[in-house]
Amino acid sequence: HRMGGCQGTIKIYSEQLMFVTANGQDSRSWHWKEIKSINRLDNWSLEILTYENMTGGPKRSYQFKLKEPLSEKLYDQLWSNVYQNNLQK
Repeated sequence: HRMGGCQGTIKIYSEQLMFVTANGQDSRSWHWKEIKSINRLDNWSLEILTYENMTGGPKRSYQFKLKEPLSEKLYDQLWSNVYQNNLQK
């Protein structure tokens, strides 16, 4: 989805992170090794920087406005999943 505005759910699994939408067309999934970094912009915003090719650069950014605050514990878990896989590259 180019302009954003999709409603969906972020799901966390041991092998991957998913963004699931009702229509399925705007859903995305990334194995941990496909994510370059993850950033908590604030308690209500999450950015995922992937290794997907995009015009103007080799990485693609997805920004999510959350409906519930992202706890420190959950953010640490996400960051750990990304970091551990980046070390194995």
